[in-house]
Amino acid sequence: MSVSREIPGRGAGVIVHSGGPTAVLNASLAGIVSECRKHASISAVFGARHGNAGLVEGNFVNLATLDLTPVAVSPGSVIGSSRNPIAKDAYPQVLATLRGLNA
Repeated sequence: MSVSREIPGRGAGVIVHSGGPTAVLNASLAGIVSECRKHASISAVFGARHGNAGLVEGNFVNLATLDLTPVAVSPGSVIGSSRNPIAKDAYPQVLATLRGLNA
């Protein structure tokens, strides 16, 4: 049985950081953005500002033109992070926001 890994159509990617802002977060963000830039099926890459709060509030930064070289070796989280969970009653708003980004 063959499994297709193709993504139908085009859509945006969204990166959200949660937890302590260590160098691993920036390094992983740089890797994700770098890989996304290689795929025509990914139309944009956004970072949720301050973790889950950005998802709930619709606060995003466009990572399309981010210079990844300094980010990859910098400690912390260039987009911000949080340790707060998303309240269940905020799920519909988060989904609507993501759909609005075509994510």
